[in-house]
Amino acid sequence: MDKDANTVRVNALCDRAEAIENNAEICTIRNMAATQAMIVDPQTRWQTYGVQASAALEKGMQIDPANPRLYYLQGMSLFNTPTAYGGGKDKAKPSFEKALVLYKTFVVKPLYPNWGQKESEAMLARCQ
Repeated sequence: MDKDANTVRVNALCDRAEAIENNAEICTIRNMAATQAMIVDPQTRWQTYGVQASAALEKGMQIDPANPRLYYLQGMSLFNTPTAYGGGKDKAKPSFEKALVLYKTFVVKPLYPNWGQKESEAMLARCQ
């Protein structure tokens, strides 16, 4: 799979979706697309795609601060960022904890995604 071409296609689909409704779920997809583009070559791409990934999460949190997937993705980013650059298990743990708190009251809407709780639980266990 060509990750760069996939990122372009995903972002084009997100543009179309946002024309219908701007919601936090689209922000999660934009975050994942930017992360995918960044991991092709993290050392040279983090300044561009890392910023895009973070911006997507921030925008999603403004739209719907109760969406637990945003915090799961934030935790994943922090977990996979070296401690020398402000990441690591200790930095990621609060994001996974917040995601799990939000999953307790999160109401799934019809046709909306419903993923991330088990993943958050597994990642929190890795942070212990």
